[in-house]
Formats: sequence, C-alpha cells, structure tokens
Amino acid sequence: MKFYGYGVVWDSENNKPLCEFVDGELKTTEDGVIKTLKQLGYKAEKEKNTSKIEGK
Repeated sequence: MKFYGYGVVWDSENNKPLCEFVDGELKTTEDGVIKTLKQLGYKAEKEKNTSKIEGK
C-alpha cells in the first residue's frame, strides 16, 4: 500500500520509529504499519498488482 506524508511516524509503544516517508511517499506491505497509518488518518492508495500469474 502507498501512503502520503512527510517525516517520521513514531511508534510510542516500542519507543522507536514506525516508518519514514521518502519524498512524501511510503510503500509498505507490513500489516501493523498499514493499520497504524490508517488509524492516524494518512491518505493512502492500494498499489496495482502488476505481476502476472502464468497459465491464467
């Protein structure tokens, strides 16, 4: 999933950075990061699946 924002998002439970946006974007597949960023209200879009499955 792709999120939009700037800077570092802090994980207060583990007292460390959760993620860092680069050039205003963050791409992640980690469920915990996705859940937290959604809860915090960051804008997001699902990435298009460009991989092809052989034989289908």
